[in-house]
Amino acid sequence: MFNAMPAKVLVIRWAIILGIAVTNCVAQALAQPVGSFSDHLLNRAAAPTPAAFHVRTNRLLVGVGGEVRKTMGSGAAGTPDADLVYGSRRNTVLRIRVDAQRERLWILDIGAVHVFDLAKNRRIRSVTLPNWVYAGHNTNCLPDLQLDSHGAAFVSDNLQPKLWRIDPENFSVHERSVTLDAYRTLDVGFSALTITRNGALYAAMAAPGLLWRIDTDLFRAENIPLSVPIQGACAMETLDVAKSRGFTLFVMSAGRSSFDVKRVTMAPGASVAFVDIAALASVAAPASLLEAAGTLYLARPEAALPVSRERRAKASSFALRPIYRLD
Repeated sequence: MFNAMPAKVLVIRWAIILGIAVTNCVAQALAQPVGSFSDHLLNRAAAPTPAAFHVRTNRLLVGVGGEVRKTMGSGAAGTPDADLVYGSRRNTVLRIRVDAQRERLWILDIGAVHVFDLAKNRRIRSVTLPNWVYAGHNTNCLPDLQLDSHGAAFVSDNLQPKLWRIDPENFSVHERSVTLDAYRTLDVGFSALTITRNGALYAAMAAPGLLWRIDTDLFRAENIPLSVPIQGACAMETLDVAKSRGFTLFVMSAGRSSFDVKRVTMAPGASVAFVDIAALASVAAPASLLEAAGTLYLARPEAALPVSRERRAKASSFALRPIYRLD
């Protein structure tokens, strides 16, 4: 009898341990956001093409490899000309934005941001991003760069819920961790940023398909419940201001072989944002989502974009395709 007791105790102990393990697994599964890294693989060949439209010169600026070049015109198509705005054999252009009011081009490189004066065609400043990380893996989108109405830049990376703010006057950089009000254990960066004209900043996480509204004074993020997740959200734009916490956003979602542009709307007072499952546009080629003069455009190459060993972009044509206009 006494010899049997240790075996029973051992069985009971293992049963308790197994029960705790199962409970923890269930709890962790329930705590996960909709989707995961393995649920949504991206086509790296279809990574968003960095592009921005320069209104004054009526030119599309395109980033390919380590270069930013100008294209001619905004009509049906244009061809990159000899105007090399920026070029580096070592680095990779991830995102570009134009500050039309100040005639500046902002370029997000790996670990740094470069600022150019477009009127004088010269570099103003290069800013290193402290503690910025980047993973070029096919389960996540690229980091993003956005500008507010004051000319300040906000930069994300794709592995941490952080933002880097760069001052438009002295180009000082401030690294800030963003406090999430939900999914607090989530260790994922923001893949798409957009800022409304009244300064509201929205951020998407590609892998879990989550959307956030970020207070840029306190750097706190409020999760916005969605009717369906926006997985693969690699670019985001808005054509209107946020009104009474309502908004309309346009999200470009990158899948295995195509891009889909979908509209996300939040009515004032609503508790859930509606994601329209019908795409405004779909395109198979690498593309970029951009806004100019109240119109939403897809900028996409009409030909392949090969890059030589010297990382020099070969000439290719681009087309600006209007897909939505705010009435």
